[in-house]
Amino acid sequence: MVVFILSVAVLGGCAMFGRSLLSICGVNNLSIMGGSLILGYGIFGLALLLSLKYLDSPLIGALIFAGLLGAMTTRRFNSSRTIDGKTEPLASELAHIDILTQPNSHDFVQKIMEGLIAAVLVSWVVAIALTFVPMSWLTVEPEYRFPEIFDLPKHFFAMLSLYEAKDWPPPNPFFSNEIFAYNFLFYFPPAFIAKLVGNPLAIFETFLFAVMVIAIALPMTVLDIVRSINRIIICLAVMVMVGLIGLLFGGYPGAGIKSGLWVRIALVPLAGVGLLMLASKITHKRIKVVGILAVAALFVGIAIVNYPTTRYFVQSAWHPIDPGLKNFVCYIHSLPMRSRIALFSTEQELVAFSGRQIDFDFSPLRTDSYMPPEGRLRAKHFWGGFTQNDYKIWAELEQRYDYLIAPTGSSPDARLATRFPVRKVVGRYSVYKIGAGLES
Repeated sequence: MVVFILSVAVLGGCAMFGRSLLSICGVNNLSIMGGSLILGYGIFGLALLLSLKYLDSPLIGALIFAGLLGAMTTRRFNSSRTIDGKTEPLASELAHIDILTQPNSHDFVQKIMEGLIAAVLVSWVVAIALTFVPMSWLTVEPEYRFPEIFDLPKHFFAMLSLYEAKDWPPPNPFFSNEIFAYNFLFYFPPAFIAKLVGNPLAIFETFLFAVMVIAIALPMTVLDIVRSINRIIICLAVMVMVGLIGLLFGGYPGAGIKSGLWVRIALVPLAGVGLLMLASKITHKRIKVVGILAVAALFVGIAIVNYPTTRYFVQSAWHPIDPGLKNFVCYIHSLPMRSRIALFSTEQELVAFSGRQIDFDFSPLRTDSYMPPEGRLRAKHFWGGFTQNDYKIWAELEQRYDYLIAPTGSSPDARLATRFPVRKVVGRYSVYKIGAGLES
């Protein structure tokens, strides 16, 4: 409940900040849940990053952001004036914008159009929510697997890196004593909320809120911009083309286009909404009705084509976690918080589930391992030296870690067993504690 309240407060504050800033600048055409939220969220993330880099504390950046928000909110209230006993709002207050920029909002066809657009956006948000909501249970203990999105764990690694950061640059989440080269702007707000709570596992719940923000705000921001440009037919045509790419190549994150999770989230609703808005520009009423019905039928057809993909991801998100994996993750959680752990496997989902700093070789998943070249070489030398039984690496192994983990029966397990005869088998994994016997 605390995570929920803080997440709502932070996102609400970001939306209010963006709206107030735009209002001061005289920009009246971005909705509070669209451009205002994106702007405020971006500035908040930037404030956290800058204060971490130059002041070694993201909290200072958050306090500055809150102070500016309070000042701008006070200005909005104090700038209103009373005339003949009535309060006159600010001239720069955000005006209501009809969803299709049509003057006659009472037109029946127009109402149908607005309903179809709302249905497109709501259905998309619901699909996103059904995919990511199960992860909120990971804050307590694992109940469900991750959705079948291959690069999903790296988003948790980014937040875990920021959670653990005490200065700049943030630490590498899968090879300790190195740095992590990543785009942190999006991930810092949810990681900061988890930091306030004091629980690294809270990143799963705060990540859910961040995804929902993007699922709602990005399409609305694009619609805000399109409505603001005079040559609206050209803009709508471009929006349709961009959105159709997402629809034709698989309408769901993790499938089709491999250009980034957050961009793909916005593509699907843009295509449907863009087509509907384009049809609304037809002046002849009967042709408009036919056009709208044709577009709606087209979108339904595309939705049917993409339904198996959507169902696959939703069902994968609600699939119960393997009991053996659950027991092992719970065992990791029972270890001392600052335990130094190494995993001799590339199972990134296991590391992400743990919410802990666990070193493992990330290079088979991505060749640069999100490290600068010098760190990449050190990591390659370390993991390669273990495979080649380099005695220097084995000596370093005993100095770096408290626990060594390998899949039971694997080659690393056999290699570790020759050096550390005492082990504990938990689920499908063998655990070796360096320097002492393992508890029963």
